[in-house]
Parts: sequence; structure tokens; C-alpha cells
Amino acid sequence: ILHSEGESIIEEGCLSLPEIRAEIKRPETIILKYQDIEKKFHERQYSGFISRVIQHEMDHLLGRLFVDYLSPSKRILIHKRLLEITKNGKPSTEITL
Repeated sequence: ILHSEGESIIEEGCLSLPEIRAEIKRPETIILKYQDIEKKFHERQYSGFISRVIQHEMDHLLGRLFVDYLSPSKRILIHKRLLEITKNGKPSTEITL
């Protein structure tokens, strides 16, 4: 991501953390530099939902999850459910922050 601007707060979830959702703030618009299968570089601007999806997936490549953006107090609230996911593959109840 070469540049980002604006702000958007939308509820996010992730297949890695089933049944946990939270409102996450991300830039509304990004300019992405990427390389295609033919090794050509491109720059393209994305806004809205596709911008959010790209940022979410790039976070995974960097070892981050959407819950890493939560405040410490909200992370405490979901700690038990994160442990349940680690142990059982899913939490006992759904939670939306």
C-alpha cells in the first residue's frame, strides 16, 4: 500500500475467528502497488469494500488479525472466546463488539 486516505468504520469478521465481529477503523481509499503473474508492476486505487478486503487480507500476510486493532479493554472482553477458538475451533457464543 503506497498511500491511504479517508476513514471508514465497518463491522468486520474473519474465518480465522468464527463468531467474533467488531467495528474496525480502516482507511477508506488505498493506492496499491502489486505485481501480476507476468511480473509487471501496477498501481491502482481502491475504495470502499474492496479496499477493506485488500487491507484485511494484507494484514494476514503480515501476521495480523482484525482483533489486533481493538482497544485493550475490548481485547479483554473477547479473550475467553479466543481461547475457546484455540481449543475447540469455535467460541461457545457469538460476540459483536
